[in-house]
Amino acid sequence: MKRIIMYHYIRNYSKELPFFNFLHKNDFYKQINFFDKKKLFNLKDNFKSFTKSNKNTLLSFDDGIYDHYSVFKRLTKLKIKGIFFIPSYPLIKKDFLKVHKIHLILGKYKSNEVIERLKKFGVKINFKKISSKEKSYQVKSAKNVEQRNKILIKIFLNFNLKKNNNLIDKLFNQSFSKKNQKRIFKSFYLNKSQIKEMSNHGMIIGGHSYSHKLLGSLNYKEQKFEIEKNIFHLSKLI
Repeated sequence: MKRIIMYHYIRNYSKELPFFNFLHKNDFYKQINFFDKKKLFNLKDNFKSFTKSNKNTLLSFDDGIYDHYSVFKRLTKLKIKGIFFIPSYPLIKKDFLKVHKIHLILGKYKSNEVIERLKKFGVKINFKKISSKEKSYQVKSAKNVEQRNKILIKIFLNFNLKKNNNLIDKLFNQSFSKKNQKRIFKSFYLNKSQIKEMSNHGMIIGGHSYSHKLLGSLNYKEQKFEIEKNIFHLSKLI
């Protein structure tokens, strides 16, 4: 059986972001050691051989975040390959993706405080009006009311703001000063030299669109732009 195991944030706890959702580094290392002992990896594997194999495991890492540089170092020691999906927008614009601005806001505040801050911008979230299709996105896995509310806020900000696209930026700027934004940004994403280094050591670099927009919500021209701009940029790096 083929397995693809997907990861996002892999880091240590930060007092600055007490409610941030992440997998602790130590827990990730335990998982990798467990997978390694169970011989779920072909240590000489690459992406082409994975697609041809009937039984194999591939580790996938999304969003081009700096957390994955230490992941790369650990995988290299174990001679395990991973595939890292990189969006271009942060590298080109030197700014956070909107989805990450949402994660940072939710990592700093409890759900009720985020809701109150939205009210100050004249925005009231009605959880009941979020469609059942959107609610199925992670809501079933919520362990408590706070987690459920955080997920619903994330869905609302990601999918229900067509008429107020600037709200996420306004909320982010209110939550983090410009000075703090620059400081956090420096250690939030992989830089170009790190991506090159990872590729040179056999890690697989994949495209993750230009700006991480939900492709299903875009028209063909917009989808084409998101994919081609990302591929063009990454092809100049590796």
